[in-house]
Amino acid sequence: MRLCDKARRMNKPRPILTTCLALLAGFGSTLPIFGSEAVLTDDTTANRAIPHAFYHTHPTLGVGANAQGINKLAFLKFDLVNLPAGTPSAQISKATLRVYCDSIAKPGRIDIAPVMTPWLESTVTGAISPALGEVELRGTAVKLTDKRHWVSFDVTQLVRDWADGTFPNNGLALVPEFTLGIGGIVANFDSKENAATSHEPVLDIVLVGNGEAGPPGIAGPKGDIGPTGPKGDPGAKGDAGLTGPQGATGPTGPQGVQGPAGIAGPQGSTGPKGDTGPAGAVGATGAKGDPGATGAQGPAGSIGPAGPIGPIGPVGPKGDPGAGGPQGIAGPQGPAGPMGDQGLAGPQGPVGQQGPVGPAGSVGPAGRTALGGLTPARLGTLRWYHANSAYVGTSLGTTSLPLGLCFDGSFIWTAESGGNQVTKLRLDGSTVGSYAVTGSPQFCVAAGDFIWVSRKNTNSVTKLNADSGSVAVTVAVGTAPSYLCFDGTYIWVADTGSDDLTKIKASDNTVQTGSYVVQSPRGICFDGAVLWVCSFTTNSVVKLDPRNGAVLGSFPVGAQRR
Repeated sequence: MRLCDKARRMNKPRPILTTCLALLAGFGSTLPIFGSEAVLTDDTTANRAIPHAFYHTHPTLGVGANAQGINKLAFLKFDLVNLPAGTPSAQISKATLRVYCDSIAKPGRIDIAPVMTPWLESTVTGAISPALGEVELRGTAVKLTDKRHWVSFDVTQLVRDWADGTFPNNGLALVPEFTLGIGGIVANFDSKENAATSHEPVLDIVLVGNGEAGPPGIAGPKGDIGPTGPKGDPGAKGDAGLTGPQGATGPTGPQGVQGPAGIAGPQGSTGPKGDTGPAGAVGATGAKGDPGATGAQGPAGSIGPAGPIGPIGPVGPKGDPGAGGPQGIAGPQGPAGPMGDQGLAGPQGPVGQQGPVGPAGSVGPAGRTALGGLTPARLGTLRWYHANSAYVGTSLGTTSLPLGLCFDGSFIWTAESGGNQVTKLRLDGSTVGSYAVTGSPQFCVAAGDFIWVSRKNTNSVTKLNADSGSVAVTVAVGTAPSYLCFDGTYIWVADTGSDDLTKIKASDNTVQTGSYVVQSPRGICFDGAVLWVCSFTTNSVVKLDPRNGAVLGSFPVGAQRR
């Protein structure tokens, strides 16, 4: 039996966290077994789909492959400082890597490969990552049911190779297996930066000692009595007991309530005839009899006097009209009638001669300088003037990682994904100010008096006041938003992680309903009638109807267009 007392895990590299000691008992061996947990010093993700992004502060480690190949792999590095100095590889009985599955979108298999060159978590990206050796452990399955559970890998031989110097201890990599055209696993595992669960990766090492087991330790004090357990289920019904002896007769009870009347008995025999009684009173008149037969007809009577004259009958139908008479003499002219409605307008007459030029109006106030002196004519002909040659390069700092630029008519704005801010520049390259925007700002677009900025790590876009840089509102959108464009009414957001676009009304900041699906969207622009969107993983440009999201066409281009 193995007994371990582990300290509570902290979300950062630690000194010796825990040491476990167990003795083999009942297995015919006298060799002791020692347990040790390696110290996790570095963990990060190399995302080849976003090759210049850093993930060493991210709460999860990504492992994934699509139909074209591997796009995410995780790097882990452990310090074996908790092992006794000079531990030989033969003394390592078992080494187990355990990682906690935070989410899984597609099941598959993961290989374990040694890292052959030195690295630090803060320098690894999809474009710059350490070299890997041959696979040490192949094909560990990760299922959908492993979500919110630990997944274990047997890395005994790899840890032995580290101990005897076969490989330098530069850590290991979780590499997704994949099939070309089909893809592979897509999953995330908790990193040591995950403050929500503290389920960071663990490397447990079990050592076999080379000395005899020591004597058993002194028994500890007796523990307190535990709380009373829950009431158990009722037991099965027992067999019936033997019949006991008859008890003594009890005392007479009180008289009961009187019962109901009994049924009437049979009728008795008829008695003798009595004497005749006195005459009764006269009865009531009987009902009227039926009428008798009709008698013979009597002789006719004399004629009576004439009756009064009856009412006049109704008027008969109108007769046919008679023939027309001769026309009468014309009467005098009647008064004029009211004026009728105005008739339709006649055709337009010819244009008259131009009148004289009126006097010049007063000069209006000075307007905002257009594009820093770059007139539309200069921009339209792409001509540069010596007056603009004073512009110089502007450094935003080595950690700013600027990605997106936009122009608001007077100033240049840049979104700095590494510095978590946007910077406002004059056209001579000097800085007006920098404004904090957390969540790895990606791209920006100008819309009237506001600047809209996409925030990849918070799945949102933020609207800034172009004059003051203050936050006007933040709007939730899809997963991993990046590229933006403005069509004059709506802000369009390319959600690279959820394969769709978000449409926001710029005037009231409301997200519009509708389905705007584009696989892995990147660069986006509006030509005045339709949207054009780069589809990164399908190597094509998609043409969309902005009213309803209907795909109007898909046009193949070079590999991985942005």
